[in-house]
Amino acid sequence: MRSRSRLTKLIGITAVFVCVVLVAPVFAFVSRSTHGVWVPKFQKGSATAKCPAAEKVGFGGLVAQFDPDHDAWVYPTGMRRTATGQWTVYGQSLSSSRGSRLTAIAYCANAGPASVVEKTVSIAGHQVGGAVAKCPGGTVVVAGGFNTRAAPHFEVMKELARIADDSWRATILNVSASATTITSIAYCGPGPAPTLQATALDVAGGHGGTARATCPGGTELLFGGEVVTAGYSNNLPHLYPFGFTAETTTRWSVAAVNGSSVAGKVTALAYCR
Repeated sequence: MRSRSRLTKLIGITAVFVCVVLVAPVFAFVSRSTHGVWVPKFQKGSATAKCPAAEKVGFGGLVAQFDPDHDAWVYPTGMRRTATGQWTVYGQSLSSSRGSRLTAIAYCANAGPASVVEKTVSIAGHQVGGAVAKCPGGTVVVAGGFNTRAAPHFEVMKELARIADDSWRATILNVSASATTITSIAYCGPGPAPTLQATALDVAGGHGGTARATCPGGTELLFGGEVVTAGYSNNLPHLYPFGFTAETTTRWSVAAVNGSSVAGKVTALAYCR
């Protein structure tokens, strides 16, 4: 409750919305499926998007409502494939008076990853830390996910990124005083390794913004990630990412809001092949 009270004082901005564009079913994913739920105040929640029959999850994303002006905010605490054709996302509501919307987005393809590897580590209170999952020999990262312990902890995603052809890292800021965990989830498949396109956006204090990374001509989006670059004061972060989406089959976007007076940077990472 103390963390939430301090957040309310820090954040007094207009809601920022993510716009997801549905395009013709071509290239890396052939269809998109979404499913949203209302997460009750101060509760955890999950939403699962299911691919059409005979299609599999290639990768996924999420949109978590972040509207402090109307006391509707939910923090992403995980996203992962829970079956070959299902993508599930998790969130923790800090709203005190109403529910908040959490939406899972599954990007569906004719084939999914060949294997999955997870790595879990403990993160001490008020610290930044990450976990690295490494694919088996002869395979590369073709999608990524994460999961945290969440409630009663308060955590903010700082990084979802491939740090080598075969390695995926998930990094969080643990805002709470007690330890929590972060699980990095690497989805692996045959090469070649996708190339990276990164686009950074400066986000002024008290504002929101969306960074968009676009694949070069002749390539398509295989999956996406993000990096938030901002310090934190009084054990509270400055920049909160709340939307990871494929706007088209070649463009990946990351939406974030800055709840402080200190500028921050959000970077969208598009992995293309």
